[in-house]
Amino acid sequence: MAKQAIKIEPGDHIDYTAAANLSLGDVVNLADKAIGICLNDIANGAEGPISVDGVWEIPALVGEAFVIGDDLYWDEVIEVLTKSAVPAAGSVSADADNTGDVDISGVAVAVDAATAAQLFTLTVTDAETPGSEVWSVVGSEDGADSPATTAEAFTGTYVGFTIPAAGEGETGWAVGDKLYFTVVDTDIPAGMCVATKAAADTTARVKIG
Repeated sequence: MAKQAIKIEPGDHIDYTAAANLSLGDVVNLADKAIGICLNDIANGAEGPISVDGVWEIPALVGEAFVIGDDLYWDEVIEVLTKSAVPAAGSVSADADNTGDVDISGVAVAVDAATAAQLFTLTVTDAETPGSEVWSVVGSEDGADSPATTAEAFTGTYVGFTIPAAGEGETGWAVGDKLYFTVVDTDIPAGMCVATKAAADTTARVKIG
């Protein structure tokens, strides 16, 4: 019987093609699934070694304490470790079968920090008063929230937004019209905390891989 697996290398590092200039010690996002640590300077477009194993001391969020065993995440925006994966919402899209053709390009969604990654569906349930239509708000994981109303700021348990009313030349919302947006975790899984970090500490030790 032929071998099903052949060991290629120890697995403590991988060859990585840089999408930007990297320096020794830089934290590298590996497809939003894990992090690696740059072992050499690597020019944009060049290939070089990235560590995917071991214990590393990395900048960490001041004000947050860690204990051994905590799952840690890498926040690419402020470039620190944190133990809270931060959710964010993607752009809002309209169902292709909607009657309403209101411009929703400017709709921004605020997300509560405890909200799980999921798809939210907003559906018009009452269009009796044009410009003040009532919408159901349902998450695929968290279920139904309180209803929203067109042109009024909505702050629910999980998300917040304002659905615009029809403007000049636009067709207003109708019962059954739907809007969608997806909440995703924006922080990248980094690994396990291996040493206690006090809230005032500026770095933490994490086992990656």
